[in-house]
Amino acid sequence: MVLIYFPFLRATQVLAHATPITYEPEASAILERAPERVRIHFSERIEPKAGSIIVFGPDGSRIDRDNAAMDPQDPHFGEFGW
Repeated sequence: MVLIYFPFLRATQVLAHATPITYEPEASAILERAPERVRIHFSERIEPKAGSIIVFGPDGSRIDRDNAAMDPQDPHFGEFGW
């Protein structure tokens, strides 16, 4: 199983209003295996390094690669993989 955890704790003044709208997979989802990526739709344009996403594997170890990126077609979407 994989736990997807979204700690958005370090918002800057400029990004104070960007709110997650939807998550793929859903927030706090418990999955049988890790998805290839996590995609989040925000209410405003985001700066990926202003917050963080942590993905844990079944043994409790961190499996994400800290490689957040904005979708070049739509900066309201953040995408994170491993």
